[in-house]
Order: sequence, then C-alpha cells, then structure tokens
Amino acid sequence: GGFYNLAGGTGVFVGEDGIDPQFLLTNHHVVETFIEFGQGELVELSIDEFMWKMWEVTRDDLTDSGWEYIVGMWTCFMGNYESGRLHSKILVYYDDNDNEEAYLVDNNSTKDMALLKLDKPTSKRTPLKVANPADDMVGEEVYAIGFPAIAENEYHEAINKRGEKDATVSKGTLSRLMTETGTGRAAIQTDVDIFHGNSGGPLLLKDGSAIGITSWSVSNWENEGVNYAL
Repeated sequence: GGFYNLAGGTGVFVGEDGIDPQFLLTNHHVVETFIEFGQGELVELSIDEFMWKMWEVTRDDLTDSGWEYIVGMWTCFMGNYESGRLHSKILVYYDDNDNEEAYLVDNNSTKDMALLKLDKPTSKRTPLKVANPADDMVGEEVYAIGFPAIAENEYHEAINKRGEKDATVSKGTLSRLMTETGTGRAAIQTDVDIFHGNSGGPLLLKDGSAIGITSWSVSNWENEGVNYAL
C-alpha cells in the first residue's frame, strides 16, 4: 500500500582512488530492520508478527504510545487487514529526490558492520581515503560527518535534508583506542557528538582520511556520556 521509512543512517563509500565506487560501509544496526524483515524477500506477516519484529529491533520495552505508533505504521502499510505481504529495501540517497537501491553483501552483528553494494558504480560520490588508527593519533582533532535525525526538528527543518551539503559536521578529539571485552571489536572513544542518524558515517582525521565508522553513544543518569566509532 505504500512505502514507510523504518530506519536511517549514514554510509561511507569505499573503493579504489579515482574509480567510481560501488560499495558502502555502514553499521549493522542501520540495516537491522531490513534484515529482520526478510532482506528484500516478499514476506507475509500478521499484525502481531509485525509488532513483535518491531519490538525485537527496538530492543526496548515500548510504551503504550509506542505500540500505537507501530499500529499506525501497520495501518500505513496494510490498512485494516489482519495480515499483509511486504518487502523491505535499502535506499541510498544522494539528495532528497535522488536515490537508488543498494543490496546487502555481508554483515556482522557482533562487529556492528555491514557492507552494501549498488547495482552499478556511481559517479555521484567518490570513495573516502582510509587510514588505520594508531596510538600516536590519540589527542588529535577528529571530525564526524553524518545525517543525525535531531538536526531536522520541528523548530529548524531545512528545505533539503539528504544532499551532500546537508551533512552535519561535528568536531572533537580522539580520546582513546580500545578493544572491547567479550566481542573483541576495536573501538575508538571520542568526545565528538554522535546522535541517531550519525550511525555508519565516517570519523575523519584533519587530512580527510577515515579512521572509523561512528556507531554509538553511552550516557548515565548524570548526563555524562562518551561516544564510539568502530
């Protein structure tokens, strides 16, 4: 019955210098809803199954208003039907009115990474130069670039949201390099602000090379917080 945006984030084009890129890196959790809803295959779900999957993806106990929101999403999809057929897809936006579909090549939920592929290389973006983070980079200035949802709010919403010049740039410091216990994933701690929608975007050095993928933030009841890239 229509298209509904379930999740969003930022992606990084990767590939050889001087060649139109075809692959993107992002976080696994950015495309998790796509995976939960059949990875593009046509699926038939009851409204109960749909709501359960949404709860699994959110990983939180939903409030009454949250359940009402999910029911509203179902109504947007299927009207008042008790079950419906639907399929998910990943869209890569170059601008508000310019997008194309991408496909999931590989993903790792533990490492929180996903590799996407366009049907054909694109001339609309260039691949980012990448560099390996090293101990002597600790204390250096770093930048996060992405599309945080909070940047488009009821008070100051831009005419255009998804263009190349609409990305939000945040500056901070590379605070620490660490290996996470249990998972073994290598993480970069930073004081750069990372919000929902930044996920999957690059953490850059001054020279523009990417050393990580901005991924998550942690805070406590005293509003103390740290941010991480992978």
